[in-house]
Amino acid sequence: MKKITVLFLAADPGATLRLDEDVRETQQRIKVDRTEAVMDFQWRPAARPSDLANELRTTRPRIVHFSGHGNEGVLVFASPDGLDKRRVSTVAMTRAFQVFKNEVRLVVLSACYSRSQAEAVAQVVGCAIGTTGEILDEDAIRFNAEFYGAIASGESVQMAFDQARTVLELNEPGPILPELVHRADVDPARLFLQPRFRREKRYAAIASAALTAIILATSWPVRDQPPPDVPVAFQVMDCGTASTTGGSGNLEAGKTLCAKGRYEAAFRLFQKSAAAGEPEALGLLGWAYLSGRGTPVDSVRGAELVKQGADKGDIRSMIAWAAVHQNGYGVQGRSPHFARHWLHRAIDEGHSAEAMRRLGVIFAETGSDSAVHYLTMAGQAGSHDAHVDLGDLYLEGKLVTADTTRAVHEYLTAARARSVRGMYALGLAYQTGLGVPVKLDAAHTLLREAACAGSADARYALGAQYLDGAGVPADTSMAARWLHTAWDAGSRAAQGTLQQLGMLERPLRWRGPVGWVLARLGLSGTGLPERCPANSAIAH
Repeated sequence: MKKITVLFLAADPGATLRLDEDVRETQQRIKVDRTEAVMDFQWRPAARPSDLANELRTTRPRIVHFSGHGNEGVLVFASPDGLDKRRVSTVAMTRAFQVFKNEVRLVVLSACYSRSQAEAVAQVVGCAIGTTGEILDEDAIRFNAEFYGAIASGESVQMAFDQARTVLELNEPGPILPELVHRADVDPARLFLQPRFRREKRYAAIASAALTAIILATSWPVRDQPPPDVPVAFQVMDCGTASTTGGSGNLEAGKTLCAKGRYEAAFRLFQKSAAAGEPEALGLLGWAYLSGRGTPVDSVRGAELVKQGADKGDIRSMIAWAAVHQNGYGVQGRSPHFARHWLHRAIDEGHSAEAMRRLGVIFAETGSDSAVHYLTMAGQAGSHDAHVDLGDLYLEGKLVTADTTRAVHEYLTAARARSVRGMYALGLAYQTGLGVPVKLDAAHTLLREAACAGSADARYALGAQYLDGAGVPADTSMAARWLHTAWDAGSRAAQGTLQQLGMLERPLRWRGPVGWVLARLGLSGTGLPERCPANSAIAH
């Protein structure tokens, strides 16, 4: 069984904490419970800020733990020479987890006044633990030992947290105790980082397989709100994309309205075309129900319509139907098998580059070497985002040898083709010096282009730039405006940062004729704080 990797960072430049005792007690508890075989602690004492980014990439942890000093809005690491303190802001911490948000499931901040940082980080990784004030050394040490012992024994995050808190409360703790925070779509009571060992595991596996077969056979519908990433999964149904099956005047007029953001009017025209049995209209109408564009969300109805479009031969509906099964949205349970089936069909019948890319992403998630093959093929077939996905593999060293130069090359290829994800990835590379010299002006321009094209991640990054004064004058007001647009576009990290800054109240937006004029100028009528660039500044 694969071990849980825990990246345990400790920093105490002033040598005022009992961090050695913290580590010793945690190690001892794991030995007593005989759970060393299931947990792999990567101990990193005297941690520097650079250690966080480097170790996230090399150790690929499921849990990240920080023990040290904290204050409102910052955690204290050691300076590069180890002789002084280096404060790391909440925004910088959150940004570090963005790249690895699909791998890190829990962050434990064993530091004073760390709840605000925990809340922001939880919006990225799902769950985090922090404190609202000064926690006693002995309480932090006892909590950590009990918590990790319970996690290693197979308890859920919520149960492990409750057990550790109970132990503290039974031992006359100080006034401040750790607190568990989580994202709205994450249930800590159902988050198991290590499965239990049971004598009945063979029978449980048989029962689980039977239950899965029943679920897939019956496809019981569920009606719920879309998970935050679902609209992204259905971006293949972009209104402005050319039809793959031909369409009527109503369909084309609906697509024109949809591309302008007039979703309700477009929805009515899609209904008329779908009633006539037009395959693409069925898929677009299903997309509207799935994403809530122009109509209330109805995942079951949306899935049914997308399936009808796929059955009638619409290639994009096939890809969207695959996304339904990949996300388990509108049907009961996820089914990567059905997702792969429909993506293969879209490739066979339409030579779809997007289907190739998505198939590559699925294979990457499962650790299959076929990922590189399909992503490369998708890039050659015209999928610009496939270059970004391939670059991510080279950046992370997943299924290929880590190569930052090759990663940046792939990002650049995508950015030159006006890929929004490519511009965002290349902008971050210029901002951090990843495989290229640091160019903060170029980074800002690229991120702004991606933000204007709708990237929530790019908008969040611009907000972080203005907060940190990275390549632009530090401006909290401008930062808040960008963070609000990121939040509007679905960024949970932006919401967490705004909450931590106490700036959740939305700024005034112009409407009516004034708003129209400002929108035409690319100013605040669209909700964006800066003029969108007319020409690309991508380096060649």
